[in-house]
Amino acid sequence: VLVRSFWAAIDYLRARVAPGIAAVLENCCHLFSLWWMQEGVGDFLQSGYLTAQQAGLLRSAVRRLLPVLRVDAIPLVDAWGHSDHSLNSALGRRDGRVYEALWESAQAKMNPMNTEEVTPAFRESIYPWRRSRL
Repeated sequence: VLVRSFWAAIDYLRARVAPGIAAVLENCCHLFSLWWMQEGVGDFLQSGYLTAQQAGLLRSAVRRLLPVLRVDAIPLVDAWGHSDHSLNSALGRRDGRVYEALWESAQAKMNPMNTEEVTPAFRESIYPWRRSRL
């Protein structure tokens, strides 16, 4: 039902939007459909709708689609109109200041990684090893 509705929406929009937008939406629908099948692959195998070989092809099809959609990932997220603040991501910033935002995030006092000089894991695992006389 979801995939059928997705395709119906794309068919409706095809005559109303630029061809490039329709192509991106088609790729999104393909990825959604393949991912959904991959999530329930056991059911498809058990019911005989897919063979083991076909099930293996699902993963490679998803992997082929990811780089195709990667170029449109930020515009797709931006289309929802979420602010940078609500997304809380340095990578998808509208102003393009990705590296500056990553640096600011790492340096921020609110970052839980900056609450201690040395993490407990370092103190318990690595520090004793460094001090040993091997």
